[in-house]
Amino acid sequence: MTMHENFIESIAKNEISLFHFFDLADFSEDFHCHDSYEIYINISGGKNFFINDKIYDNMPHDLFIHNNYEIHKTTMGGINPYDRYVLEFRPEAVLPYCTKKTNLAHIFTYRPNNFSHRVSLSDEQFDYLMKLIKKCEQNDDYFGKDVLNKLRFIEILVYVSEIFQISQKESSNLGEDYKAAISPILEFVSKNLSEDLCLDNIANHVNLNKYYMCRLFKTCTGTTINKFIVRRRIAKAKELLNQGHSLIQVCDETGFNDYCHFIRTFREFVGVSPIKYANGITAE
Repeated sequence: MTMHENFIESIAKNEISLFHFFDLADFSEDFHCHDSYEIYINISGGKNFFINDKIYDNMPHDLFIHNNYEIHKTTMGGINPYDRYVLEFRPEAVLPYCTKKTNLAHIFTYRPNNFSHRVSLSDEQFDYLMKLIKKCEQNDDYFGKDVLNKLRFIEILVYVSEIFQISQKESSNLGEDYKAAISPILEFVSKNLSEDLCLDNIANHVNLNKYYMCRLFKTCTGTTINKFIVRRRIAKAKELLNQGHSLIQVCDETGFNDYCHFIRTFREFVGVSPIKYANGITAE
């Protein structure tokens, strides 16, 4: 049985939303991305967190962040329920609270080579962050609640930003054997989206048997290499469209090559055509 509960309504027309997800068993999801930044806190039951070409352990009290162009998925493990909080907010929701001294969007956009999307919280950090979140969960309605929730959102964002700026260390990920085999696949795909990413080419690059490579990838991620490639290309297409690139350029730079195939696939995964998305329309 799976339960998904949204404990608070969006603070300002879907700009900011807090979710509490609780799964007992059989949790499954594929690679995806949102038009929002995301802060994720694991309470219990996670196994791995995949973000673009990186693989992380997903342990209790782990904190993750990712931006609107990073595809991601999580897996469930162990006997404990998969319990986590997710704070989603559109990039423009952060801008009013950024100053010359404090750029609250920095941790979501700055990606040096050694960047880690994960921080393992101390008990003190976890308790303080959960205290802020629990205040947002309160269902009672009272005067000034919307204003206080905005202030709590800013406080959460400032606190998370501070944690990530202090603790930028590369995480230990899957078992080293799995990491050594899977990471080159993720990295090769991410760096060569405009190229021919057929399974033979990938297998040759990572020096693995094609069929073994596919089984290993599916075992580790729960999805296929081809699905990962498509999701990664769609995320890159969204980024390029938002930067003002033409549809033809985006089609070529993301490796779709066939224009009709690009339009059809983009609409399938995003819900609107590329030209509508480029014009700011995110739903039919």
